[in-house]
Amino acid sequence: MADATNRAAPVPPSPHRRRRFTKVVAALVCVAIAAAVVAIVALRDDGGPSSAAATTVASVASTTAPTTSLAPATTVAPPSTAGVAPTTSVPINAGGDFVAVAPTRLIDTRTGVGTGGRSGKSSSVTTSIVGLTGGMPAGLVKAVALNVTIAEATQAGYLTVSAAGTRPVDVSQIAFVSATASSLIVTRANPEGLIELRLSDGASSHLIVDLLGYFVADRSPQNLSIVPEAQPVALADSRAGAPVAAGKTLDLTLAAPQSGAILGITATGAQGAGYLTVYGGARRPDTSAVNFAVGHDATAVSIVATSADRAVHIYNGSSAGVHIVVFQIARLVAGAPADGLALNIEGTVAQDGRSAPFPFRTVDTRGSFTCPTNPGGGVSSVSSIFPKAKALLVSITVVNPSVASYLIAYTGSAQPPSVATLNYDAGEVRSNIALIPVSGDRVTILCGGGNPEYILDVLATLE
Repeated sequence: MADATNRAAPVPPSPHRRRRFTKVVAALVCVAIAAAVVAIVALRDDGGPSSAAATTVASVASTTAPTTSLAPATTVAPPSTAGVAPTTSVPINAGGDFVAVAPTRLIDTRTGVGTGGRSGKSSSVTTSIVGLTGGMPAGLVKAVALNVTIAEATQAGYLTVSAAGTRPVDVSQIAFVSATASSLIVTRANPEGLIELRLSDGASSHLIVDLLGYFVADRSPQNLSIVPEAQPVALADSRAGAPVAAGKTLDLTLAAPQSGAILGITATGAQGAGYLTVYGGARRPDTSAVNFAVGHDATAVSIVATSADRAVHIYNGSSAGVHIVVFQIARLVAGAPADGLALNIEGTVAQDGRSAPFPFRTVDTRGSFTCPTNPGGGVSSVSSIFPKAKALLVSITVVNPSVASYLIAYTGSAQPPSVATLNYDAGEVRSNIALIPVSGDRVTILCGGGNPEYILDVLATLE
């Protein structure tokens, strides 16, 4: 995430002609709408600054020019399901539900890890979390946090990740071109502890998957709670001095009593292609949380647990210097802080009692509208559709912008925060995960320029 001084970060939008429309999206399809209403309003377009691109895991990826890629298309909202989504019986503030693990490699198709020793690019891979959750039965693990990397893709496309054996979710959790791309992904496993990764039709790629932690069904004082920040908190910005040199590490110390954090990290002003590894503790894992290239900024979200020293390390794995900007989106706190939240990845129950599973598509402007340059676009009636939500975990995708720029998603403030949710290049599809605190009754979407269409899928809520 870049701040207002970053070329990929927000700048005050210039006045421009305004196209206004109102579009009502049903919170539940096939059921009469009672209270849940999704509205997309006030979209405008403008020009803006520069953006992100992906590069390497540990070596420079192909530089083949990308072909046009389309994010998955569906109806605006998912079909409703019969009955009511499960609700927890755990008392409020009973403790945390996140258990961090040392980054553990589940799959690496470059070397055959997790594929029965067979190496090579793949279009679909299944992995298991059994044995990696401290002996906890797979059925008690409601979701896993993964760092997933696409490397050397044969064509532009997108990746979906879901419980094995289920209908593929229609969410482009990583949209990629020909370079390497990484993302934090939170997803369910099936009762046997299996997760499936599927590439879009025609695409194959090397897939690298690392387990970062998991969310349990029963909260406990021994686990970590997520405490979202009301607004992103700036932790570091190397642009005040020299860039972080090749092979060097930017070290941060989190405030007590934190045991970790969810961070938004932007690589900007790169002097060479490379990647950033984000970790706590003494051992640096072989993961790439952010991938970048010369002339292109990259923003990604990382969840990291720390040792007792509360230190977070961000390693520059490129062959040249790069500036690093870090914002804290949420704190990880042990035990049961008063404002600690737990993950609901099962589904939403609207105020009228109707239910729908996650992922929940709330906005899809393809073929109709583009991202505004002033506040106005986004999702309204958040409290009706997600009445228990204190924060939303979302996947945001932009499609075919005309210029490189940025997108911001936020709630509750008359002025947008000076932090980009994602950066994008001209003519591409780009996705990123975001954690958005719920303040007020709408999620606002705006862009620096490029007129991209956009899609917003709610993956889970924090309650």
